[in-house]
Amino acid sequence: ERGRILANLSHDLKIPLTVIAGYSKAFLDEIVPKEKEKEYMMAIYNKCDTATNIINSLLDFTKYENNELKLNYEIVNLCEFLTKYLAQKYYEINLAKFNINVDILNEKILFRIDKLLITRMLDNIIANSLKYNKEGTTIYFKVEKLKKYVRIIIADDGKGIKKELKNNLFEPFISGDASRGPDAGTGLGLAIAKRVVEIHNGKIRIVGVPRKPYKTEFIIEFPLS
Repeated sequence: ERGRILANLSHDLKIPLTVIAGYSKAFLDEIVPKEKEKEYMMAIYNKCDTATNIINSLLDFTKYENNELKLNYEIVNLCEFLTKYLAQKYYEINLAKFNINVDILNEKILFRIDKLLITRMLDNIIANSLKYNKEGTTIYFKVEKLKKYVRIIIADDGKGIKKELKNNLFEPFISGDASRGPDAGTGLGLAIAKRVVEIHNGKIRIVGVPRKPYKTEFIIEFPLS
């Protein structure tokens, strides 16, 4: 497993570093046309950002796996917390020209969470939808209270994920170019999301055959005390 992760990490880092090296060499050799300078510099900057994000994601993933996190638990009203989270997220979703459909209970459900970690988990799942779907896609966010647990559904009506990849989607690097396209990134986001849910004694899964109108459907369940 360690060997596979290192091999994939090397592959994912090689792509941006190759671009950075090639474009930098072009500047050093003074062969970049004047009208192309800004474009080349922007490419270098973007690929540096990509490489930095890969390394930061790996460092975060290592902390989650090795239980090196300092947890800061608080008792919150989960419905209120999620409502505020989505209100803050609305601008980003709207800016991407996506729609959002929210169905959160108007009910007090007290839950012990690390707010920063749960926010990171939600960010990673929604970022997946924003990155790999077209403008006009609708993101669905629903909260249900059942007898023994609270269920959060995060879904979209985009292009979906290949059936053969769903069983391994939460493994490191799986949601890279194999799952949603050539710019998919490291795939550590969903692996981190899964670990955050587990830290909170919950479970996360992707539905094999999503309910209409969903094309991708994540279900997160946390036990009620």
